[in-house]
Amino acid sequence: MIPADQARLARILKIARELELAWPSRDRRQILDFSADRRLQELKQEVADCAQSETPSLQRLAAGSLHLHDQISLAHFYGCIVPFERLSGRALRDDEFLVEEGDGIENSVQRVPLKLIAENLRSAFNVGALFRTSECLGVSEIILTGYTPGPEDEKTRRTSMGTSTVVPWRRLDRAPEACQELRREGYMIVALETAATATSLYDFDFNGKPVAFIVGNERFGVESETLAKSDAICRIPVRGIKNSMNAGVAFGIAGFEWLRQFEESAR
Repeated sequence: MIPADQARLARILKIARELELAWPSRDRRQILDFSADRRLQELKQEVADCAQSETPSLQRLAAGSLHLHDQISLAHFYGCIVPFERLSGRALRDDEFLVEEGDGIENSVQRVPLKLIAENLRSAFNVGALFRTSECLGVSEIILTGYTPGPEDEKTRRTSMGTSTVVPWRRLDRAPEACQELRREGYMIVALETAATATSLYDFDFNGKPVAFIVGNERFGVESETLAKSDAICRIPVRGIKNSMNAGVAFGIAGFEWLRQFEESAR
């Protein structure tokens, strides 16, 4: 893409982002009138001018100007802009989306006897995802051990999408120490690992007990000393060539399976 086309694409994305941030309604289906908004008119013109580009893929998107109506919903607006984002090669992260529908203080947090021990995670994005999943589950506490990054890390804070200020958390030096402490509190310690002795998550009966799951390093998994301090080791059955999955995904699957059993036992 020649510099002039790159500059045009950058202008389009800049104006689109300004409009998205200034959108006066959280309802993506509500149709709003932007006929008096100068930025929308500028955006329409920039998109139409793509017809003069030397980049064929940008030329094809010029017809999108016909779909940028003065009266438009946020969902329709996204439909017009996403092709430009993809053409730019920009991979948007979760924290760059304005996901607000349904959020609010009126949705009171219902804590459950479920805790998480994160041992030696390297990725701040993974930790942020763990916070977000934990908030959805109603996790009582996250314990960060070893060199696991916390909400003081900007990447963790952004990926958590605000949940790092809601979910209780603290630090301990080592995961075995956390296991011993939580066992004294009455928690069953369950490591999520692909060890040969692991039980399938869906064959494991939590018996309605409080549980603390352990997730380990993205490459090396849970330390052997920590596994020895666990009451059980569970694995998530997979059907692909990889025998494990992302720590945040694994905890989400295990956490909701525990919650399903916990709610059934409470009935």
